[in-house]
Amino acid sequence: MNISKTLKRLGKATRRGTQEESGSALVEFAISSIIILGTFISVFQVSMACYHYNTVAEVTRDTARWAAVRGSQCSTNTPTMDNCNASKATIQNYAKSVGALNWSQCTTANPCITVSYKTASTVTDSTTYKTTTTWSDCATNCNAPGSMITVAMSYPYTLNLPFFKNYSINLGSTSTMIVAQ
Repeated sequence: MNISKTLKRLGKATRRGTQEESGSALVEFAISSIIILGTFISVFQVSMACYHYNTVAEVTRDTARWAAVRGSQCSTNTPTMDNCNASKATIQNYAKSVGALNWSQCTTANPCITVSYKTASTVTDSTTYKTTTTWSDCATNCNAPGSMITVAMSYPYTLNLPFFKNYSINLGSTSTMIVAQ
């Protein structure tokens, strides 16, 4: 007899458990949806950051190539080329015209793009005939053929991850070339 009472109680507890769990699927769905949606948005944001980094690197390389052929001898060697003897401001404006980035974050105080020139000085040892080339910052006639141009770019990108505060990261790239003409 004792066993039948135990089975009756177990049956009542089982029925009561199913009644208490009604609506729990909705709660589980809401919690899992938040996690899945947050993960999806985070993956999207990181993918956008990678896209912007790729754009920054491409703009930097393209600007350095553009500036390398627009040195002080450009109009002599290729008279039909535009923007010969390009200044640092012209080079920065070219970079802004090439890249599909939000340039409003770049100001005069933080231009995002810096251009610098270096000149080479070569010394040959008279006993070993070993040639050593050193590069130093340029003072005059900086965009002459043989000078080195360095275009550096630092672009602020805001990473918006769900459930976290917004992070601003700097995406940077540097490209160096020798001025050809």
